[in-house]
Amino acid sequence: MGEMAETLGLKKDSKGVVLNNVTVDGPAEKAGLKRGDAILSINDHSVTSRQDIRLLVSQIPPDTEVTVKSYREGREKIVKVKLGKLTDDGESQTEILPGIQVARLSDEIRRRLNTESRIDGLIVTSVDPESPYAERFVTDMVILEINRSPVSDLETAKLLLQPGRNLLLVYVGHAYRYIAVSIKKQ
Repeated sequence: MGEMAETLGLKKDSKGVVLNNVTVDGPAEKAGLKRGDAILSINDHSVTSRQDIRLLVSQIPPDTEVTVKSYREGREKIVKVKLGKLTDDGESQTEILPGIQVARLSDEIRRRLNTESRIDGLIVTSVDPESPYAERFVTDMVILEINRSPVSDLETAKLLLQPGRNLLLVYVGHAYRYIAVSIKKQ
């Protein structure tokens, strides 16, 4: 973590992973973790990268409670996190594009965002800053249509995304927008 560790008040040689995003209504948020917290360990296993976290979590069955040591504002904190069904194959269930995590838009999320019930689709729950699509998506953006077809679930969305240019109708900041997303051929 280096300079980032010092900025957060940790020793420069501290190991850990800073949370850039916390999935809306996800296990981490429910346990009280927030963006900017540093995750130091899971079940007493030190973590130094997102890959460490993915690997550890992928080896633990869903609905298992894990102990997470975190750091915020000068204090270490230990929280219990009940794992969701994130990883059957390393988070691909929620990843619509590399680094772009989505979830079904629920009534609970609609209330939190103060969004009308007619808005339906997939909500962007986190955007990895390293993703090639990071500049196109923001957290809490709702994907309504892909290539002029309504999006109801992740499977449909993945089928609608084609190599080349894709046109997405999104709802963000109480406004509709079209964005173009280019996908490289596999």
